[in-house]
Amino acid sequence: MADPVASLVKGTVDLLVLRTLELQPLHGAAIAERIFQTTRGTFQIKAGSLFPALHRLEQDGWIEGEWETPPKGRRIRSTV
Repeated sequence: MADPVASLVKGTVDLLVLRTLELQPLHGAAIAERIFQTTRGTFQIKAGSLFPALHRLEQDGWIEGEWETPPKGRRIRSTV
């Protein structure tokens, strides 16, 4: 049987990510920062939780990612 606390946390991260991306496409670090800002520091999503959530949401068809190369810097993957 799945751990109910882990399922709740996973679902909460997914919903926070979807709510954040509803406003505009963002890359991973910007998503984490926006969640931190909008929840007034209540949720600080680390990469170990954020990126699995992004992959899961993309596999399930909720979001779509695309690679971008800014004028200065390395490639980033934005999510819409």
